[in-house]
Amino acid sequence: MHAMINDNAVRSSNCYDCNKCATTRSEYNDRLTSLLRRNEELEVELQNEQRLNQRYQIKTNVQNILIKELTTIVESDSDRNKDNDLLPIKNAERVAEFSMEIEKTKQQQRQQQRGNDNEHEFLDPLNLNHDDNDKGVDDDDDDMTQSLSSDESNNELLVLLEKERADYFENKNESLKRSVDTFKCKSSEREIRHAISLRNMRNQIESLEVQLKRNSVQLQLQEVEEQEERMNQFEVENIKLKLKLTHYRRHDEKNSTSTRQN
Repeated sequence: MHAMINDNAVRSSNCYDCNKCATTRSEYNDRLTSLLRRNEELEVELQNEQRLNQRYQIKTNVQNILIKELTTIVESDSDRNKDNDLLPIKNAERVAEFSMEIEKTKQQQRQQQRGNDNEHEFLDPLNLNHDDNDKGVDDDDDDMTQSLSSDESNNELLVLLEKERADYFENKNESLKRSVDTFKCKSSEREIRHAISLRNMRNQIESLEVQLKRNSVQLQLQEVEEQEERMNQFEVENIKLKLKLTHYRRHDEKNSTSTRQN
C-alpha cells in the first residue's frame, strides 16, 4: 500500500513536470511568435520609411537638377528657344514618373514575395529552431532579391539620368552653336557697318579737304586781287600827288616870273 502511494506520488510529480514543461514551451513559443510578428512589422515599417526616403531623395535630386538647368537657361545671354526651355522640365517629369514606377514595381514584388512567404509559413513548436533557420534563410533570400531589385532599379535610373543629361548637354551644345553663329553673323554685320561708316568718314574727310583747298585758293586769289587793288589805288594817289605837285610848281614859277617883270 505504501509502495502504491509512492508510485502515485512519483507519477503525479512526473505529470506536473511535463505540464510545467509544456506550459513553459508554449509560453516561449507564443512569446517568440509575437516577437517575430513584431519584428516583421518593424521591418515593414522600416522598408516603408526607406522607400519614402528614397522617393524624397529622388524628388530632391530631380528638383536640384531642374533648378540648376533652369537657372543656367535663364542666365544665358543666347537666343533661347521655348522648346529647349521646356525640355529640362519634361525630362525631370519623365525621371520622376520613371522613379515612381520603379518604386511601385518594387513594392508589388515585395508584397508578392511576402504573400508567398505567408502562404508557406507554418510554425511548429517542436521544430521551432528549424523554422527559425528557414526563416533566416528566407530573410537572406528576400534581402538579396530586394537588394538586386534595388540595384537594378538604381542602375536603370542612373542610365536614364545619364541619357537625359546627355540630351540636355547636346541640346545646350546646339544652342551654343546657334548662339556662336548668331554672334558671328552679328559681328560680321557690325564689321560691315563699321567699314561702311569708315568709308563714309573717309569720303567726308576727302570732301572737306577738297573744299578746304578750294577755299584756300579762293582766299589766295582774293588776297592777290585785294593787293593789286591796293597797289592800283596807291599808284593813282601817287599820280594825283605828282600832278598836284607839278601844278603847284608851275603856279609858283608863274608867280616868280611876274614878280621879276614888275
